[in-house]
Amino acid sequence: MKFTSITFGFFFLFVYFLYWQLRGKSKLVFIFIASLLFYAAWSPAFAIHFLAIAIFNYLAVVKLFDHKSKSLLSLILFVDISNLFFFKYFYLLLDFLYKITRFEIFQSQVFNSWLESNTGSSSIFLPLAISFYSFVFIAYTVDVYNGKIKEKEGFLEYFTFIFYFPHLVAGPIIRHSDFFYQIKNPIKPDSVKITSGLYLITQGMLKKLIIADNIAPIIQPVYADPTAFNSVSILVATVGYSMRVYCDFSGYTDIARGLSKLLGLELPENFLAPYLTTNIRDFWKKWHYTLSTWIRDYIYIPLGGSKSSELRNIFNLTLAFTIGGLWHGANYTFLFWGAWNGFAIAIERRLCLILPFLKTDLEKGNNFLGKVRYLVYIILGFSFTQWVCAIGSSFFNSENIDLAFQMIVSMHSFQDGKLATGIEPVGYAFLATLFFNFLQKKNWEGFGISNLGILALFLFATISLIILGLFTPEGAEFIYFQF
Repeated sequence: MKFTSITFGFFFLFVYFLYWQLRGKSKLVFIFIASLLFYAAWSPAFAIHFLAIAIFNYLAVVKLFDHKSKSLLSLILFVDISNLFFFKYFYLLLDFLYKITRFEIFQSQVFNSWLESNTGSSSIFLPLAISFYSFVFIAYTVDVYNGKIKEKEGFLEYFTFIFYFPHLVAGPIIRHSDFFYQIKNPIKPDSVKITSGLYLITQGMLKKLIIADNIAPIIQPVYADPTAFNSVSILVATVGYSMRVYCDFSGYTDIARGLSKLLGLELPENFLAPYLTTNIRDFWKKWHYTLSTWIRDYIYIPLGGSKSSELRNIFNLTLAFTIGGLWHGANYTFLFWGAWNGFAIAIERRLCLILPFLKTDLEKGNNFLGKVRYLVYIILGFSFTQWVCAIGSSFFNSENIDLAFQMIVSMHSFQDGKLATGIEPVGYAFLATLFFNFLQKKNWEGFGISNLGILALFLFATISLIILGLFTPEGAEFIYFQF
């Protein structure tokens, strides 16, 4: 069920009204069952698979609480990583082996034929949300082993934490400290929180249905055949795709947080106004925040973090981001995307010593010249950040590495070609993205409408229904559902 569908709207209304009629642990039982049914609506078989993996993790983690065993920790991590690897990266491994050996046995078509003849399945299908729930399992397990989680949680609390449907499919990636203290005593939201939740839902739908879905048809033809378009079209397409991902993914997050607010539970923010940053370091501190902090805490810091030599730090950053890129998808383009961003951050740390506009602590200045210099630095820093993101977008959305590099070369070579059709909406999307980031920066959640009470509730509910009715038939799937 898509968050933007009428079916989900009725599902959530049923869950909401029944949930608040229940008391005590019956609330958790109900929300767990509802979440399991939500996942099973996509695939009953994979819902059973997900449940089995969750049961294994819970029983193993309970044992880990009593005995901090490295071998048990290794076993849990091996099972979770193997589960993720098999479903998501098996074909990437086959492709890699085939390119090295040229043995036909490693061709995906040969494997799929064997699989179909022996199992009836035409290929290995990717379970919904496997990347997200795998990272939740891993973080919880490592935190238990490191003693960060002091209290052994019950079966019901753990499974509600894992399966909670607002965050299940595409995050935010929640941790123990984000959630457990809330599910033990959910507080019924007052009119202010209800209005805030409805505002977030409406904002998320606007981002997704009005902006992201409408610029996609303009952008995709450029990625499909970059040699046919001029450099301006390619630059606009790469910047536009970055905006599309922001509106699509932050739109999903807004809806998830809004739904959760109505259930009395707060989910962490996932985007902290990244498009108001003027350097790539700050950008990645504010973009997909829960994934960035996960990579920092469970990959980058264990590798040594920044407490190492300059070359080792560059290696740590590049490797951490490369793994983050691989998390997004089983394609070499994602590996290059991750490596590019990690390397860019590492190099920017050195560049800021000679290029002051890349510093993270720009000073405004007290006189006219100081303010002008500050404005110039802001423009230069913002432009550099968007350039890094544009190159990253070339990798992220291209079908293969050859097309990605063609995009990058064409973008910088003043290539002749046709202008993308109907390019103006990308500019509007750019302005809308800055506007949404500005609202978040000023913490104007709901434009302060939470004080309008019942009128605001009615207004936002009406707008939500209108958006659903007008745009749902053409609504595309959320981009991060594939991860």
